Amino acid sequence: ARLYERYRAPVLTYCTARLRDRAEAEDAASAIFIKALHALPRYTERGDGFRPWLFAIAHTEITDRQRRQHRAALSLEFAAEVPDP
Repeated sequence: ARLYERYRAPVLTYCTARLRDRAEAEDAASAIFIKALHALPRYTERGDGFRPWLFAIAHTEITDRQRRQHRAALSLEFAAEVPDP
C-alpha cells in the first residue's frame, strides 16, 4: 500500500503523458501496479532503487498498449478499402 501511495501519481503522470488519454492512462497504471505486485517477490535491490524497476514495468506496459493501438488503427484503415456489397 505504501509503494502504491508513493508512486501512484508519478506513474499516472507518465502514463497520461505517453498515452494522451486519461482513461487509458488510469487503466495502464492499474495494470502496472498489478504486474509489479505479482513480480514483487522476484524484486531484488541492485542499488538503483524501486522506482526504476517500477518504471521499467510501466515502460513495457505503455509500449505494449501503443503497439496494440497502432495495430487497431491500421486494421480500421484497411477496413475502409473493403468494398461494400
